Amino acid sequence: MRNIIQKINTTQLIHCLPIIGLILLIMALNPTGYAYGSEFPLHCQAMGMSMTLEEDDVNVDGDDYHFYLFGAAAQRPYHKNRLEYGIEGGLMFSMENDTRLVEISSGPDGGTIKVEFENQMLLIDYFGGGYVGFCLTKRLRLYAGAGPLIVYGRRAFDPEKNEDESIKSEVESKLSAGFYGRTGIEFKITDNFMLGAGIRALTSGLKFKEPAGKIQYEGIQYVFSISYEITSF
Repeated sequence: MRNIIQKINTTQLIHCLPIIGLILLIMALNPTGYAYGSEFPLHCQAMGMSMTLEEDDVNVDGDDYHFYLFGAAAQRPYHKNRLEYGIEGGLMFSMENDTRLVEISSGPDGGTIKVEFENQMLLIDYFGGGYVGFCLTKRLRLYAGAGPLIVYGRRAFDPEKNEDESIKSEVESKLSAGFYGRTGIEFKITDNFMLGAGIRALTSGLKFKEPAGKIQYEGIQYVFSISYEITSF
């Protein structure tokens, strides 16, 4: 009974992570209360990212993992002129499915067979740190930020067309910390609306090992963003 309760609580917590992260993001960017009273507007970004994770296992037939993350970030300035600086935070989310053909040992004689696995991967990436921005012109803005991150990953494997009953479905769930650094450029379309692009580099201790390839959540992400500024919320 205790194991069942723990499983239910863990599942509920995982489903609540995006909401918890968003609440923590708002509190971090607005520590004085829910009414935003700063003289400087909050810089908000809706983002899409693409990323490739290298698969490192000779027993797996398949390319590297290519996937997309979607989410939002916000930058709160403490000083704003042509040069600005402050704190930032964001939450990214990704859910990807694919199939992998894996060569594994089977049977008492040590033979090998190839099994097709359906691979489902979930990532929730919450990050925050400091940033600086600089307006090159009235419509062109550069920014850079860095700090720690927390990432949750869940990877589920379901063997398809499996003749060996000893090969079962598996699930890996992990929570890890890491660091990120990002930079980008934004072009102002209107006074409060911008389009941008950039890159984010990150490293973390989140690693998946078995059975459909060894990968680690780290590398370069390519970012497209839509930004806007709000003076109150």
